[in-house]
Amino acid sequence: MLFAAPGGGNMGDQAMADVFCEQVEGDIRVLLMKPEAVVVPHYGSGSRRGVVVTGLMSRNPVTFIRAFSRLGRLLRRASSLSITGADIMDGGYNVHASLFRWRLALAAQRAGVPTRVLGFSWNGRAPRSVTYAAARAAKAGAALYVRDPLSRARMAKASIGPTHEASDTVFSLRQRDEDTEIFRRLRDARAEGHRIALVNASALVSKRVDQPAEYGAVLGALRDSGYLPVLLPHVHRGPGGDMTAIQQVVDANPDAPWYVVEELLRPAQIRALLSLTDVVVTGRMHLGIMALSTGTPAFIISTQGKVEGLGQLFGCDELAVTAEDGLGDVIAGRVADRNLLDSMRARIADHLPRVTALSGRNFSGLVSRAAEPAPFGGSEPIRAASRVSVIIPTHKRAAFLPSSIGSVLSQTRQPVEVIVCSDVSDEETESAVHTLAATTDVPLRYVYDPATPGGASASRNGGAAVAQGDVLAFLDDDDVWEPGYLQAAIDAAAAEGTDMAVVARWMVKGDTRVEAPVLAPNKTAQDVVAVSLGTTGSNMVLTRDAFVRSGGFDESIPVKNDTDFFFRFLLAGHTYTSVAERLALQVKHGTGQLTGNTERRAAGTKIYMAKHAVHLRARDRRHLRLSYFRIRYHLAKNPLFKYTYLALALINYSPQKYFEERSIRRAWIKLEAIR
Repeated sequence: MLFAAPGGGNMGDQAMADVFCEQVEGDIRVLLMKPEAVVVPHYGSGSRRGVVVTGLMSRNPVTFIRAFSRLGRLLRRASSLSITGADIMDGGYNVHASLFRWRLALAAQRAGVPTRVLGFSWNGRAPRSVTYAAARAAKAGAALYVRDPLSRARMAKASIGPTHEASDTVFSLRQRDEDTEIFRRLRDARAEGHRIALVNASALVSKRVDQPAEYGAVLGALRDSGYLPVLLPHVHRGPGGDMTAIQQVVDANPDAPWYVVEELLRPAQIRALLSLTDVVVTGRMHLGIMALSTGTPAFIISTQGKVEGLGQLFGCDELAVTAEDGLGDVIAGRVADRNLLDSMRARIADHLPRVTALSGRNFSGLVSRAAEPAPFGGSEPIRAASRVSVIIPTHKRAAFLPSSIGSVLSQTRQPVEVIVCSDVSDEETESAVHTLAATTDVPLRYVYDPATPGGASASRNGGAAVAQGDVLAFLDDDDVWEPGYLQAAIDAAAAEGTDMAVVARWMVKGDTRVEAPVLAPNKTAQDVVAVSLGTTGSNMVLTRDAFVRSGGFDESIPVKNDTDFFFRFLLAGHTYTSVAERLALQVKHGTGQLTGNTERRAAGTKIYMAKHAVHLRARDRRHLRLSYFRIRYHLAKNPLFKYTYLALALINYSPQKYFEERSIRRAWIKLEAIR
């Protein structure tokens, strides 16, 4: 069973229904919320039939319950449910429609119907309600096939997972229909030696910029470069369709287009045109996807920050054009650059087999004619020959850097570089780094970007973004490593074929060392969601790929950054090795550290609880509430509030918790006693 996209005159929505029916054999029922949503194609073997269930989007409770009851009866006869995802799942277009799809996925999965959401993207600004609903569906077991690496990283950062690496389903579409007047015209023009450009003017772009003026520059550049521009709609429905935008472009530039297609073509007809096309300019995603699937360079105007992920898939960042004033000149410069277009064609051809294989993953496990496994595995684990970049976040601690950086430069296994990332402009820190750089052959860089938000998480992410190594090792500016730290971490992870090594550590104050908890092997994401079992910002060494796929560090939470990251790392399906030898030193000095009882830590704990609400068990919530009320107890000045928080803390305490914390508490008390 396929829950179709809204459709109703949208070529992309039709393409996603077409490819499902083309790829999946057996009987298919396409659920439609209105009769005109999509035309159910008859590709493949088995029966294909549309089933209209009106009222699913109704806000009238009686109408909705009646419609959902009918949907439930249909699902009881289904062997699986696939939900068309694309752009609608993150709430960017319609929060109500997004919530319904996620709740449908949750209900079907819980009812025993294997459910998946096909090839969708995530804009990183989803409403909290949509993020929560997506996390619930994923936790229930619904399979989420995310169509680009940027979206997958955004979802990982939001603790939505696990997810499956995929690409858009339309990359698997193979149908082609040459029986149109415009195809014959283009074929004749090609025979005469002309080059063709397909151009879509989108109603979405019209909301952002003066599209007729911007497209005037594009059409002029195409004409000057010898192309015949063909304008065509992608969406053909009422005021939200593209024909109004196209007509405005034509009125403003009457001599620029060579041909204007006024009807909405079917996906198979578009694919036929693309076989004759040299370049595509579009404000709609799926026209660009179909162009790329045929090896044709495309420039896609981004209105929701999602096209950038498509560019990452093909190694062609230039295919994404931000919807802002001046976009016409940007596109004009690119379509006129023959070297750029040739380079894009080569990169598209190189990446297309992998992207097509990723698209096929959407249908894995269904009865599929294209069931060949993708010719690649998951993330590459740490290898003995891995190149290590060390990243040190800092905040006005120039006095600490000689120790931390010195411990890195003293490693028996030298890193390929050391990157010191500051979240504030600090001449003293920059000078200290430059002074140390003059004493070593290891490249040592100071990085400060005023556009980057403050905090250690943002600094770590900034360092990872510019790092050259395939393995990242993080070290806080006030901590140090023993000389054998990096070698032991790499050797252990390489021996077990894991994505991360977590090294045991000492807690240090002055000359006193106390054993910190050691991370046991084989912990699950659920085990670590509420409490750090041995990870800090100074004892994790992991692959760049795993770091990116896990979403990096979350800049929005001021505390528990390492716990949050390690939880998401495990939630994304990555693996770790625990190194029992204590080679990391976590230094306790009491000058601006976040481990104390501060207002920021209390607020951060509340933010953390809200972010991971879906994943928290009752005991996890008790643990976090206990931490929160303990901090409030220490901060409170009013005796009434103080003892109220003490009572609330005791309510969330337990004998089991007491024994779990006893050794850690004694260790920290011992350190706190040192003067």
